[in-house]
Amino acid sequence: MSLAERVKSLTDALAAEILRRQTAESENAALRAHLATTQAPIELVIENTTLRAQVADLTEKLEVMSYRMAQMARRVFGRSSEPHHPDPQQLEETLRQVLAEHALRPVNPGTTASSAADSAASPAAAGQDNATTTAAQPHSQHAAASQWTSPATRARAKRRGRLTLPACLPTEDVLLDVPESERLDAHGNPLPQVGMEIIWKLDYRPPTFYRLRILRPIYRVPFSDELRIIAPPQSGVVAGGLPTDTTVAMVLVEKYDFHCPLYRQETRWERAGIDLSRATLMNWVKHGATALAPIQAAIGDAIRTSPVIGLDDTWIRVLDPGAGKTHQSRLWGYYADDEFYCDYRRTREGRWPAEFLATYRGTVMGDAYAGHHRLFVNGLIIAAGCMAHARRKFEEAMESGELAASQALDLFSLLYDLERQIAGQSPAYRLARRKTVAVPIMDRLERILVAWRDTLRPSSGLYRASQYTLKIFSQLRIYTVDGRVPIDNNDLERLWRQPSLNRKNSLFVGSDRGGAWAATMFSICQSCRLVSLDPYRYLVEIFAELHTGRMDYGNLRPKAWAGRLVAKTA
Repeated sequence: MSLAERVKSLTDALAAEILRRQTAESENAALRAHLATTQAPIELVIENTTLRAQVADLTEKLEVMSYRMAQMARRVFGRSSEPHHPDPQQLEETLRQVLAEHALRPVNPGTTASSAADSAASPAAAGQDNATTTAAQPHSQHAAASQWTSPATRARAKRRGRLTLPACLPTEDVLLDVPESERLDAHGNPLPQVGMEIIWKLDYRPPTFYRLRILRPIYRVPFSDELRIIAPPQSGVVAGGLPTDTTVAMVLVEKYDFHCPLYRQETRWERAGIDLSRATLMNWVKHGATALAPIQAAIGDAIRTSPVIGLDDTWIRVLDPGAGKTHQSRLWGYYADDEFYCDYRRTREGRWPAEFLATYRGTVMGDAYAGHHRLFVNGLIIAAGCMAHARRKFEEAMESGELAASQALDLFSLLYDLERQIAGQSPAYRLARRKTVAVPIMDRLERILVAWRDTLRPSSGLYRASQYTLKIFSQLRIYTVDGRVPIDNNDLERLWRQPSLNRKNSLFVGSDRGGAWAATMFSICQSCRLVSLDPYRYLVEIFAELHTGRMDYGNLRPKAWAGRLVAKTA
């Protein structure tokens, strides 16, 4: 190839390369322009996605914080009772719908949750009279709905009139008369008395202390030491001490029933001119509580014979000697048949109720505390759930702004309204009414809770309430298969009000021994309250019985003592 041809070939190749590069640059410019027009929307989409995720996260955190704040506000400022007040007419209509819906549903006993509860509770319910239960069964769903009465109607029926003073109170007359000079008519003639207006007032005089001088004549042969006769000393809780049994009983009742700490009692004694130290008063408490400890144990033995026991616990502050601080111990409470047993322990370990109920066979109602689990692992004790704990979760959700919780609360109201109607009836009758009315309500409640659990966010208070309730739903159904089981554990939880007041006034107890004494006295005083016994009079009478050497402590329990008094007056 000649030089000219080679130059021409290179020139053509260079021109082609220049054209290719120009084409590439124009395409690149077009792509840059297109990218510039699409970059902004892509960034907006990414930013929008990020913001949505942040909003969802913040919303979930806000729900959690709102739920916690509502719980705290309720504990600090709210009422102790659940404040949900549904419309009575709406409740009646809801009940009719539930019963009608239940009547139309096909029955499959092998798969329903209530059948599982029937199976679980069959040992506990075995003692019930099936024939009586069948006879007490209402004839129709309509009959069950027609027996419904609103809470407002029952509240009006309970209202009382003016207080009437008991006739057993001492009576003193105070005569308020006008002077003789004013008992004249317009002509100056004396007016005869034609009647007497009587007004009753309630008066008060502070209690008084007095010295009790005990005289013991001494008999002996004059001028001889051979024979000396004298009456034995009076027995007392504090043997050889200053106080009588009535004084010890007063100190115990003031401290554990009226929740007046010893330092306040010390001030009261000082105002009466009596110099008593707190250590002396505590020594009296020790002797009194120690004397009553066997009766406390007898209460525990009696409770373990009941087919249904309520179980709960609360905290108490106890001083650590030498540490200069307190630790949180526990009071374990057991309730059955109008008797209360309180047990002091340093911890909340589940082994304490397991030890107390080691030989028990029956039904135990409590909350969903994990420490109770060891009670039920061998299947000898049936776990019953507390409806009030479940309802409380939905009250908290309602107060945090989740208004849908009212659907569940209305159903809880129907369940509790039924319990008010059948209160005081036989277990067989209660069971029949519960099967007719409560079971359909429980079925609808379970369906609603399952739907909420499957659709709501886990951060929702309503989701947590549903999850908690469904977890123990088979335990909640136990009361619908055993007429002896109450709907909730409120009978026991109400008994904690007195120890709570004592805890508030006394702040802490001085030692573990003091905690045990407190548990003894709470057992005695609360058991007295349950059978309408005056704790002071009971203690005075029981101390006298103990001094005679009686050891049948079961017959000295407040419930047994109250039954004896009723039989004596009959």
